[in-house]
Parts: sequence; structure tokens; C-alpha cells
Amino acid sequence: MPPTNAQKARLLDHYYGGTELEPPAKLFIGLSLTEPTATGSNFTEPSGSDGYERVEVDNDTVTWQNATINDPSVKKNDIPIEFPEATGDWGEIKYWGIFEQQTEGTCVDWAKLSVSKIISDGDAARFKKGELRTILLNPQEAAD
Repeated sequence: MPPTNAQKARLLDHYYGGTELEPPAKLFIGLSLTEPTATGSNFTEPSGSDGYERVEVDNDTVTWQNATINDPSVKKNDIPIEFPEATGDWGEIKYWGIFEQQTEGTCVDWAKLSVSKIISDGDAARFKKGELRTILLNPQEAAD
């Protein structure tokens, strides 16, 4: 899934018209049990009482690879990302997303995991380098 509708609008307004867009220094990776919508809503995270919290990452070229110039353009994580150990059952994780806040806030980008994973007490969700991918599609692909 490409960035959410609001994030796409921010990017377009910045590029066409010069609206200021200061990228946040930190981003927060979250996990979802349900499929988010194009607006970023319906992002259902596991319970914080079971040890879940979003993972803070630096928003820089150490954390994120340069985007490909292919079609679609792809951006991937360039470092491993690890969540804290679960202290209870988190359920079946099917999606990941990016937030600009540690708690609350709206998801600005999300994607489906290639393979869902059930996180149980004592497990930890981990993403190897290159496993988190976000894409921008060309207009023809977006129209299909």
C-alpha cells in the first residue's frame, strides 16, 4: 500500500506549490491485526498491557535505503527492526505501519506483511533489513 491519502496530499502540496514539509526526525513502526484503510484508520494494534509498543527509528538514510527508481519506486528499511518481547498474546499480526507519534496519531503509511505471524507470550516481532517495504505506483497502476 502506498502512503495514506493525507500523506500523499502532503507530498503533492510540497512538491507542487512549495508548501513546507519538514520530515520528522523520528518515526514509529507499529503492527496491526486488521487491514488499515486508505485514510490510515482501522489500524488495530496489540494491547500495550501485553508488552506492545511502537518501535522508534531514526528517519534517515541509515534506517531507510534510498528509494529505487523503478516502477514502482520502493523504499525499504536498511536496518533490522525489533519489537519488545511480548508479555502476553498479541494475536495474528498482518500489517505494519508508520506513525509520526509514539502513541495515538494517524498511520501515514502501511503495508501487508508477506506472511502474517502470531505473536505469543515470550515472542518478539522482528524485521530483517529490507523486509519493510513501501511503494509509490505510477498513475496507470494506481488506476487499475
